[in-house]
Amino acid sequence: MASKNALNRSMNDDGLFWEADNPETKFPGKVLFSGKHIHFTTSPVYASIATEHLPELFGRIGQMSPLSALPVLLGQLGGSPCTLIDLHPTNDGGFTDLSRMQSVSYKQYRVSLCVLGIHLAGPLEPSVNSARFSYSALKHWQKALFDVAFDDESTTIKFNRNTPPFVEGTSIDKQFVFSFDIKPELQIISGEIRTRNEAVFEIKPHLPKSLDWMLNIGYRIENFFCLVVGSSLRVQSIALKIRTEIGWCRRQIHGTTAEVRHQVTIRLTSAQLAHSIALWLDLPEDFRPLEKLLYAIRNEKVSERTRFLTIANGLEGLHRLTNPDPKQEFTFSQRIHDLLSRLSPDFGARLVGNLKQFVDNLATTRNNLTHPGIQIKPTVITDDGDLFMFTQKCNALLRFLVLQHVGMEESITAEPIYQQSRTWTIL
Repeated sequence: MASKNALNRSMNDDGLFWEADNPETKFPGKVLFSGKHIHFTTSPVYASIATEHLPELFGRIGQMSPLSALPVLLGQLGGSPCTLIDLHPTNDGGFTDLSRMQSVSYKQYRVSLCVLGIHLAGPLEPSVNSARFSYSALKHWQKALFDVAFDDESTTIKFNRNTPPFVEGTSIDKQFVFSFDIKPELQIISGEIRTRNEAVFEIKPHLPKSLDWMLNIGYRIENFFCLVVGSSLRVQSIALKIRTEIGWCRRQIHGTTAEVRHQVTIRLTSAQLAHSIALWLDLPEDFRPLEKLLYAIRNEKVSERTRFLTIANGLEGLHRLTNPDPKQEFTFSQRIHDLLSRLSPDFGARLVGNLKQFVDNLATTRNNLTHPGIQIKPTVITDDGDLFMFTQKCNALLRFLVLQHVGMEESITAEPIYQQSRTWTIL
């Protein structure tokens, strides 16, 4: 099911479409998706050119045709409902043959999101009853239990489909319930039986919510689990439910994924994980820029200097957001000192070494990179290898502090965080 309905599964389908506020006017078109960008192209329209229209035609030569975006387009693909969200025009194509007084024209759009199986009035319309997200890299995080029985003639593999989810919880504001589980599946490929797991997060609000609201939750959970496992993972599939109808989303998957490394993964009970998810989803809107910084840190294509500065900005931003006295003024060094005071003395020394030297290295290196031309102090880290290793410590510290803020105690997170900081150390 996961591969069949994968978020980036390719498409090359023809259908019939119409604008949501003008269902009487329908037109054919093609949806093309190769896994990167979704393109929608209207079918070519043939027209003959009347002589009296030639002056108007020549008057438009050299002028840009007005192109307008479409918030939503409804359609039927292969007999099934389809919704295209946020269409931006890229080109008006075709040609004009004056020797034959004929023209062929079509329109092209880039589409932000395609939903197959249901019609949505728009991304902000509160009509979605529940959503289901599957994630990469988590499939082996929790082992699914199979019962295997052997006899003289056969091997039987059984698993119970009715076991409760690994995590079940309720939002802090009591507006929705959520669950997380590793769902097992059996596959038969070329006569060979294989088992696979699928990590699934489901959310069910008490009242219908909009598409945008559901997607925001799903991608925020992606960021949360990246912090929990200390690795990059991505949403792999998105299913939306409106009453009894189910729709599957198609869009580009940005970024890369990595395998879960068990030595840096935070181990949590069901109750602990449910509590932290509820706290994470209850963070105020002010935390969204910090979440975006955490996402940017996972981009493997950025330079180490850019990653270091992003982490430094994240540490500073986290202190601003969590400082109990927001009116109090702090220097950057004071903010880092205050953040380090949230660690026990033993763990702080184990993670970053000498606290004063760590703060001096962080502050002066940051200032040197953001203010070219200033005097280079002895505590500035200039060697690329040293900066790489120092960045790993800073990243581990930021991860620890964010997880601490959503209820994970040091006794749970200390060892995996320390292992993360030492990943590239040569012993």
